[in-house]
Amino acid sequence: MQKYVVICKDRGPARYGWVVALVSRQYDLAAEFNVLEVICFDVICHGCQITHVMFFFVYGPPYNDAKAQHYMGSLIKCLAKIKIH
Repeated sequence: MQKYVVICKDRGPARYGWVVALVSRQYDLAAEFNVLEVICFDVICHGCQITHVMFFFVYGPPYNDAKAQHYMGSLIKCLAKIKIH
């Protein structure tokens, strides 16, 4: 088993843009959230003052309409399903 995994979220049919992270553990988001451009992962630092940090990288599309409201609603549902340890 590999120690690290590369998480990459492409912009789909868009010509430019992606986000990538190299992590040892990732959250598996449900298929219902495939429309979201998000990756999330934990950073754990043993011996540090703050030992556990959750990172969420989210792209917000540049529009403000019903489609944007649906996107934000899906994002809120997605984040609500992430289990915090």
